[in-house]
Amino acid sequence: MVQAVLKDSTYEFKATYGEGYWEDHFTYHYDQIQAYLDVYPDKLHHVMFETKLPYFVSPARVRPRADKYVLKNGKVRQHYAAFHDHHAPVRGWLKDEKQQRIEHPLFTKLLTLVVNKFAHLDPDAMGLMYEGERPGWNDAMNGLPGLFGSGVSELFELTRLVSLLTTIPLPDQVPTLLPLLDLMNALTHIKDLNGMDAWNQRMSALEVYRDKLTHSLQTTTVSKSVIEEVLRHLQQQLTKAVERIKTSEDIIPTYFMYEATAYEPLTHTVDHGQPTVKVTEFKRMALPHFLEGPTRYLSSLNKDVTYGRQLVQAIRSSGIFDAPLGLYKTSESLENMSMELGRIRAFTPGWLERESDFLHMSYKFFLGLFKSELYDEFYRDIAKGMTCFMDPEVYGRSPLENSSFIATSNNPDPSKHGQGFFARLSGSTAEVLSLWKLMFFGSSLFSMVDDELQFSIQPKIPASYFKNGRVSTTLFGSVEVVLHYEGTLPTYDASVVVNHYELKHDHHVVSLPNSMIKGKEAEAIRALRYQSIHVFLKGGREPG
Repeated sequence: MVQAVLKDSTYEFKATYGEGYWEDHFTYHYDQIQAYLDVYPDKLHHVMFETKLPYFVSPARVRPRADKYVLKNGKVRQHYAAFHDHHAPVRGWLKDEKQQRIEHPLFTKLLTLVVNKFAHLDPDAMGLMYEGERPGWNDAMNGLPGLFGSGVSELFELTRLVSLLTTIPLPDQVPTLLPLLDLMNALTHIKDLNGMDAWNQRMSALEVYRDKLTHSLQTTTVSKSVIEEVLRHLQQQLTKAVERIKTSEDIIPTYFMYEATAYEPLTHTVDHGQPTVKVTEFKRMALPHFLEGPTRYLSSLNKDVTYGRQLVQAIRSSGIFDAPLGLYKTSESLENMSMELGRIRAFTPGWLERESDFLHMSYKFFLGLFKSELYDEFYRDIAKGMTCFMDPEVYGRSPLENSSFIATSNNPDPSKHGQGFFARLSGSTAEVLSLWKLMFFGSSLFSMVDDELQFSIQPKIPASYFKNGRVSTTLFGSVEVVLHYEGTLPTYDASVVVNHYELKHDHHVVSLPNSMIKGKEAEAIRALRYQSIHVFLKGGREPG
């Protein structure tokens, strides 16, 4: 009976609003997409244009500036940024003027996302403003949105996502919401990147767009040429912003806050009862250096090994690096910062998110080192920074178990230095899996070349990882991968290449020369038709 009911049933996704809008939640989409395309590069068009997705209508909205810029104790702040619209006519999923659910391809959803996020550029076009009441991943910076804070990390991730969209072959027409077309037109006609005029125009266009979403909606189609022009504009502007950020300081900043140096009082009132103002001039102020900004740059945008190495050295010479323990802290000292910054300022140094080794971030930094091809620096740092290499007597738990954070040597209690707290499946676990994949398999498992599927393994590990000339791991949960290597140099040395592969199923062995497996054999690997893959490396001998 139950089976019969389920067979004739359809599933309905439900979503609900929690609290606030974190500026960085979009930054995880890129990695998910890339992880999928690393295995199914031939499914790019299918996943981008053939899968249709609805739009969630949240009961909470972000207020316009006129309703959230308030005067408090003689200073202008951004408070009450999000509110519940209990009288909103639309609930659940977005519908058009005919009350039909609107569903668009993933590409359209991503285009909607990047255009909206681009409108968040702060007045100096150095970061994305935390205008939705919440900061990025670091919840303890919960006071920063009220200080007109903005994040450099989110700007980097937006740049990466825009770059991805520019590489996707487009059909002649792409469906979208009519208000999005209006927003794209408005943003592309703003001549300047930074300055109060440009910022006002961006924010006004965004507020008009948000208001249109509350009324009867129409869908439309946008031509390939228009989308390409929009993405090209966004990419050019964001590239300029990134270059300005890189040259602003030796260490890439993470956070800014803006002080309202001039404003005009407004006469209307809103439900929170605070006097509202219109800001006419902002002054940017940088916060102490955090690890996240450099980390996001290294893991997403860096293509210059020399610059990456200089950046890492500057970090190790700063207060971010805990030299006694060889660990990386979330930031330099925040002692001189106002308590308005958030609860991070109330924490003890070296504890929770304040100046501790927060594994979610330090592991992401290690991933950035690897993606920037700073392999020597990566293996140097993980020898002290990854829990699997730590002394259990100091770490205080199994080295196979991650923690939320490790108390650093700036903590006032010496007995806690180097000790891990709050075991959890945190972001550090995801970073470990990403690192494992890159270390043992390389950056790209599958690719499409001339419409043919190709498979390759390019390990980047030290020679010491090999025991008796081999090291093994598991791919796709069941396929044994054995790496064979007799060299003395690390496999990321330019002299090390794949000589040949042996694919095994029961007693059947297929030997394939060269570093790339093509066509049917690559498809067979993806279909799990082989029980093991043996990769034979050559080279890697030191001269003499």
